[in-house]
Amino acid sequence: MFNRVFLVSLLAASFSSLAAGDKIYTDISGTSFSHPLINGQVATASPPVVWKPLSNRALLAARLPPRSPKFVESLVAKRRPSAVDAISGTATIIVKDENGATLGFVGKELTDFDTFPITQDSTLALTVTVVPSPDPTSDFVDLKIPGQPADTSFVGLALGAAGAAFGKGNAAYGFMGPISESTTPDSDTNNVGGASESQIWTLNPSTLVLSALWRGESGDPIPLTLFADGTFGDLDFAGDLTAFVNKFGDFVQKVTFVLRPN
Repeated sequence: MFNRVFLVSLLAASFSSLAAGDKIYTDISGTSFSHPLINGQVATASPPVVWKPLSNRALLAARLPPRSPKFVESLVAKRRPSAVDAISGTATIIVKDENGATLGFVGKELTDFDTFPITQDSTLALTVTVVPSPDPTSDFVDLKIPGQPADTSFVGLALGAAGAAFGKGNAAYGFMGPISESTTPDSDTNNVGGASESQIWTLNPSTLVLSALWRGESGDPIPLTLFADGTFGDLDFAGDLTAFVNKFGDFVQKVTFVLRPN
């Protein structure tokens, strides 16, 4: 089972587990939020969480190359794991900002919303295995979480409160959380959000960069933007991040994921 990280110092309410159908996203004044209310209260971070790049000391402690100086970089092994390495064992997921600086890792301790956060402690990084699609013509993979029950054993997207019409001009978004396996939207109840989908990931074999695409009931897969939501302290997906921010007003940081074999 997952441990939970309680953001008591940041959030306005304590956690209460809710079934997806019971989640409420609008307060008594009629204001809509991207994340569900907890015990009838809006649970936001104040001020918003701003993730800053790891220091060189923290990078070295996590066995990652430092940003500078150059002579220190030469002391760190530069071997880039191959895709075979990446899928033959367990791995963690490095979270980088738009400039390629490392912010931390996808954390294994869930937020109050049953979503994955960023952790800057490598010992608290989520461990996954890469599971290729059984369809030999597909480039999609699953990210499986070892040791979890079937209904929470995959890293994927659970729909938020703005529907599934991902794309330009639409505020549709999803939470990143532990869900069941699916290649199309699955309506099975989960603790994260609405209908969920796990096989949304593709892996670049050269860079080990993970990308996410929503696979709807019909049509082509839609590219998703990965982002850290500083207002609610977790990791999420959007089809149009600007449209999402315009609708909900969350403080966000666009991020990228890079797989790191253990």
